[in-house]
Order: sequence, then structure tokens, then C-alpha cells
Amino acid sequence: MFTFNKIPKAFLLFVSLLSLNSAHAETESCAYLSYNGADDWYPFFFREAQHTKGIASDAVNAAAAESGLSLAAKNSMPWKRQLLALKFGQLDIIAGATKTYQTEKHFVFSIPVSQAHLSVFTRRDSQLSINKIDDLKELRGVKLLGTSFTQALDEFVLEKLVVDEAVSLASVFKMLQYGRVDYAFSYREAGARYIQKLGLNDQIENQPLNLSSDSIHVMVAKNNHCMGEIQQLFDQIKHLKETDKLDAIIQRYSMQASIMQDDAQ
Repeated sequence: MFTFNKIPKAFLLFVSLLSLNSAHAETESCAYLSYNGADDWYPFFFREAQHTKGIASDAVNAAAAESGLSLAAKNSMPWKRQLLALKFGQLDIIAGATKTYQTEKHFVFSIPVSQAHLSVFTRRDSQLSINKIDDLKELRGVKLLGTSFTQALDEFVLEKLVVDEAVSLASVFKMLQYGRVDYAFSYREAGARYIQKLGLNDQIENQPLNLSSDSIHVMVAKNNHCMGEIQQLFDQIKHLKETDKLDAIIQRYSMQASIMQDDAQ
């Protein structure tokens, strides 16, 4: 059976770098800034009718319009591939990312545009009560592939827990639904939306444990060749916050997110 494992690593690296360098050349003039984000990360970044939406997406587009900058939305791609594309110049902006000890090595961040709350979801029929992180020991969990939390939480997960990874939020919650895992890590707002989207409100619930509250930023590679334009964008995001225009963007999504979270309790 054909597998990627059978392809020489040197060849895969060559193909990846060739692709990245080609894409970098296309945007070298800074005529436009390309952007992307984590699919279905409601209310921060998601897609509807082939358009990007969410607090981070709207903030980037509003700031670009105010600055006279042109943007180009990239097609959906896995999170790990986005990080690689950002690092090597295939992508200019990720609209919606948390600061972690890993991402701060390679990327710079705008001021916070919102807050996200990391939580735990379980099946209602399991009757689990998760009040502290130690309650997850002896259980099996799942998280989205490529996600990283705080350093302390990442170390606890690695050393103390058994946690699988899935390529999409749909897969995360289907694994939970079908009983392949006991719990799922997800940001509360995105998890609540996906439970509703999959029609699982009567099967899956959000536990009261809040693992972290993380600021959401616009993220750019430190070596981005359009840093002058990026700084204009970051300055305008700050202006949006100072003039309450960012609050207006947040308000458009907050009411619907609150309703979804109530349904997931």
C-alpha cells in the first residue's frame, strides 16, 4: 500500500521548500497580504459561503481597509501546514492565534482582539464530573492536531494524560460521540458551536472546568518581508480597540456564542 512514509524525507523536504519559495515569490512585492485562520474556530475565525468570518477575521479586514492595504484570503488548510506556511513566507497573516512558548519563538503578535477559554467536553451518559485537571487521569482524551496550550498544560498532558489527536474538530467530537475517548479538549466557544452543528447537544456537555483563558491575536512571522505593511495593520488594530470599533465586532458574535454555550451546559 502506498504511504508517505515510503517517500524519501529529502525529497519531501525539497518539494515543500520549492512550493514555499514559489508562493513567497508571488507576494514579494507586498501588493497584498495573504491571510488564513483555523477553520471552525468560532467566534474567532470560520468560513461561511466561501467567506471568512469571525472576530479575528473581521478585525484584520477592518484594519486593512482603514490602512488602505489589500488582503487575499487563502483556501482552508490544516493548522500545522498554516504554521509552516507562515514561518516560510507562503502566508503573511494568521487571523486568530494564541501566544504560546512555541509560537513566540518564530512569530510576532498584534494586541489581543479577544479571549478564548479552554475547556473539557464529555458525553452526558458518562456522568463524569471534571472539576480539576487531575480528574482526567485514568481517562482517554482527544485534541485537535497541532494545538498547543500553555507550557505547564502541555507538559501535564504529555506526562500525565493519554490524549489522541484528530485532524478536525468534527473528528474530535465524533470520537467523543462514538465513545472512542472519554473527553475532548476544545475552546469553549468553538466546541459549543460544533456540538450544535453536529446536533449533539443532548449527547455532549461542557464541563465546568476552565483550563485556561487565552488572549487571541493576529500572528505574523518575525522574518516577514512586508513588516512595514504589517506594522500599519497592527497599528490600525490598536486604533480599532481605542475607538470601540473592535468592541462592536466582538458584540456581533458574543450573543450567539453565549446562546450556544448555554445549550452545551
